Amino acid sequence: MRNALLALSMVVAAGAAGASPTGRPQSPTTSIEPVAATAVGGLGDGWTNESNSDDPDAASEAEARKSAALMQRLSGLLAPSASPRDQVMRASLLRFRSMAAPPSSQASEASAILRRAAAAGGSDRLVQWMWANASEAEAGCTAATPCPDRDNALARIEPENAVAWLPMLGRAWADGDTAGTDAALARMADATRYDDFFIEMSGAWVEVFGRFPEISAAQSRIGSARTGVADADVVAMISGMAVSAAFAIPQLSSLVHACDRGKEPLAEPARFERCARIGRTMARHGTSILSEMMGFAVVRRSGNWSASDAAAERDALWRRGQGIRALPSEKDIAGFRLYFSDLQSSGSESEAIRRAMVRHGIALVPPAGWDPSSKASAPRKE
Repeated sequence: MRNALLALSMVVAAGAAGASPTGRPQSPTTSIEPVAATAVGGLGDGWTNESNSDDPDAASEAEARKSAALMQRLSGLLAPSASPRDQVMRASLLRFRSMAAPPSSQASEASAILRRAAAAGGSDRLVQWMWANASEAEAGCTAATPCPDRDNALARIEPENAVAWLPMLGRAWADGDTAGTDAALARMADATRYDDFFIEMSGAWVEVFGRFPEISAAQSRIGSARTGVADADVVAMISGMAVSAAFAIPQLSSLVHACDRGKEPLAEPARFERCARIGRTMARHGTSILSEMMGFAVVRRSGNWSASDAAAERDALWRRGQGIRALPSEKDIAGFRLYFSDLQSSGSESEAIRRAMVRHGIALVPPAGWDPSSKASAPRKE
């Protein structure tokens, strides 16, 4: 589990940066959806340990059935709620359901639910982000029923958050709109923070899972069967983080490509100065490990890499590597609860890891001469 918590960010990073450099970013869920589906799946009333079958195909089909049943049940429990946030969660469940059991008429239902929730939850930052971050199809936007203000949904209420301008950047980049691309980058560069909603969404899912006793009971069963851990809260936390990675994390391909000085030789130098500012905000004020990782990458691609950037990255790589030693396993119930509490109270994945390192007596800065590229510098296994 120690490695899995950080590995989750690595998987999402690959998907976030890897989309086509010319097309509008695809759904940010492409590479992580199977991880999240596995985390959520199997929590229904009929769950058994049949996934341990010697037949991989039978095990896969069993997982799909269990996942579909759970998603359908939890979606039904959320259906009567008048909360726009609950309806966003319901739309996410239906999207998972449509993946597990095509044909996906439920995908259309999910899109309609998301659009209605966005209209009703105009002041809910998480609702507006899920609406803005979805693809056109997922948001229920068509030529006949367009959504002209969707790209601005979060920027309208949270302009100081650089993430809020990513949908505008993605559209301008996909359209080949140089002026629009530079305008969006300028707004991102003026932002003071970078919150990708990974932590808030994780907490929202844990609340949903814990609200219904039958879901909590099922999570306890699956945790016991799969890992020997029967603590429903810990299973919910792990599931919540996985689902959050699937739906909240933004697609960053347009930012990565627009800020690549080597591939954009005709762009004005001012663009890359802004890109460096954006990258430093991500690296130093981002709320997730992914933000930090991608922030350094953006600064480097901008061509404005400095000695202070190198020093900051070195410290970050040390904390990331050594932090693995401090992260709790899923069987450390008290430790995992404390780690998740730190995530929610600090609003920062890096800060939660720092706190865990302090508790374990691990230095927050590397020793003199530490080389992050050296195998000898890798964290020791315990």
